[in-house]
Amino acid sequence: PADLAGPHAGLRLPDHGELWSQEAPTERVAAPADAGRGAESAVTRWTGRRLPYAFARTVTVEGDGAVRMEYALTSRGDAPLPFLWSSHPLLPLTRDTRLDLPVAARVRVWAEHGVALGGEGALHRWPMLRVGAPDATRFGPREIDFSRPAHVAEAYACKLFLELPRAAEASGARVRLAIEQGDARLECEVDAREVPHFGLWINHGGWTPFAGGTPYHNLAFEPCIGLGDSLAAALGERWRSAAWLAPGETRRW
Repeated sequence: PADLAGPHAGLRLPDHGELWSQEAPTERVAAPADAGRGAESAVTRWTGRRLPYAFARTVTVEGDGAVRMEYALTSRGDAPLPFLWSSHPLLPLTRDTRLDLPVAARVRVWAEHGVALGGEGALHRWPMLRVGAPDATRFGPREIDFSRPAHVAEAYACKLFLELPRAAEASGARVRLAIEQGDARLECEVDAREVPHFGLWINHGGWTPFAGGTPYHNLAFEPCIGLGDSLAAALGERWRSAAWLAPGETRRW
């Protein structure tokens, strides 16, 4: 939860945001006209409770098995509306996990547990991240390849945000993001003009939200709009990454 400023001063939002905390209705709908034969679609709709907006997600499973997700966010207020959006699939993290993300993309640190990455806001370039305190000895700081997260350290966790390549954003070229587990590969393509960021949560036995609980292993693979896990922080001077809607405006991606 975080307090907001400006026209929404004093407002507190739930953990993971309003979309996460609602049980929204889903209905089967006709597949888009440009979908291939055999395609099936469903739409889920949310209504803002603490902020004035409507949100819809349409998922289409195409005949060849590809999945397309389309989103629409509409402001229903009479003041500019700040927002962050992130997908949030949680995936297994094993010794075989490999991340195929844009090389040299700028990385910013949101959180770190059991690994020294420079603290909140520290800058790196994917996939070679500097690990170790600035005054470390011959044991650090050193550059480590994070494309194989389970090989970095025995126990650690971190949340990172990548800025997707601006060349792709300018040209409209789609950016491919992928994760591999052994012989299996999951690919996701986004238009960087619409979805300019990527969040990466790595938990290799370094964190648990439960007091006295046992840390576990998972990975969140998150195309997103805006940097940071807090809207209040995204509106602040350090991150300055919140997206905005004008009154009545609809944004699609």
